[in-house]
Amino acid sequence: MEGFITPVLNILNKYPSSKLVHIAYWMVLILVKTLSIALVTSFYFPFANSLRKESYIQSWVNDYLSLLGVQTELVNEELIPAQSFLFVANHVSWLDFFVLQSLKPSRVVAKAEIANLPFVGKLAKLAGVIFTDRHKAIAVKGTIKTIASALERSPVCIFPEGTTHLSGEILPFKSCLFESAVIAQVPVIPLVIKYVELKTGERSEAPSYFHASFGTTLVRILMNRPIKAILEVCPPATGKDRRELANNCQRIIYNHLS
Repeated sequence: MEGFITPVLNILNKYPSSKLVHIAYWMVLILVKTLSIALVTSFYFPFANSLRKESYIQSWVNDYLSLLGVQTELVNEELIPAQSFLFVANHVSWLDFFVLQSLKPSRVVAKAEIANLPFVGKLAKLAGVIFTDRHKAIAVKGTIKTIASALERSPVCIFPEGTTHLSGEILPFKSCLFESAVIAQVPVIPLVIKYVELKTGERSEAPSYFHASFGTTLVRILMNRPIKAILEVCPPATGKDRRELANNCQRIIYNHLS
């Protein structure tokens, strides 16, 4: 918790008191929502059927996005296959998880540290996020098998950069997790994630989790609300193996961000 509170206090010192009231108001509402979710997951959620659980999660995701002041838009929805598929997206922020679940619910692959983030980690676990440690070869092999198995039943989204980066920029794609699509023999769909200021349409760096703490990012998002998250679906990528698939997805996403 100290890793959350200290950065928040540091960044709050930069704002005038009028802005602090604004931030405090939304943070209190987020805290109340988090506590209400904790109550539901403790007493009701374990006894709900799968459809009811999905309904709970979808509702909570939308509630958080509303509190954060984030609107969403899905572009080229008609390109999403009817059968299972692998989404491949650029990674900007922990906020990506909420946006994905809001617009196109799917299982998301995330680094293990996400499980420990305030309010994000709890919801990620409930939504069936596949956590992985990309620094351990054995863990990655297990993750590939888990993704391939999950793809038999539902879509999965991976972030092949392996970490977050600035909005509008991408790092080289790691190809290892693409093997899951090869094994499951499902389409690979590049997905472009962008955040823009709702008032100006200009690119927003507020959600960026690059070289910033969770608390710092949260405060920036609240200070810059409203923000729009745009998910742009691209035509399926092709490739004879995982490396070619990764290279082609990176090229497609880079071109759409440029």
